[in-house]
Amino acid sequence: MGKSTLINLLVGKLQPIVGTVSRNGSARVALFAQHHVDGLDLRRSSVDMMMSIFPGHNAQVFRRHLGCFGIIGDLALQPIKTLSGGQKSKVAFSIVTWKKPHVIILGQTPRSNHTHKHGDRVQLSQVCSGLSLCPLHCLTLPCLYRVCVCT
Repeated sequence: MGKSTLINLLVGKLQPIVGTVSRNGSARVALFAQHHVDGLDLRRSSVDMMMSIFPGHNAQVFRRHLGCFGIIGDLALQPIKTLSGGQKSKVAFSIVTWKKPHVIILGQTPRSNHTHKHGDRVQLSQVCSGLSLCPLHCLTLPCLYRVCVCT
């Protein structure tokens, strides 16, 4: 079974041919997919985009959430198309984590070194109350999946 098949089974997009997959109906599961930036409206700002996806909150609430991922100051207000690739990924991750999921499935291992800093591990624990499943793309490692428990 490949990584994508496992991820699709976990999020309910596929049903197993043999066996069963049991999910808690009240669990909040988020998927950070390989093509996470494709869904961003590049003409809008990060704050505007979050306000349209999650209505009922003021801009300051979204700016604070985006700030947890380094999208601070004017970065949160400028069009997403002007952001770097890593910054766009952080905006997408901010959207994925807005509802504080119990489980985050990371369908793409982050490629930039910012995600390995101590501060980012702390930030992940602030937005995830359960665990994240990280399919690793490096075949030289003995384990293909890493589970990170967020406390």
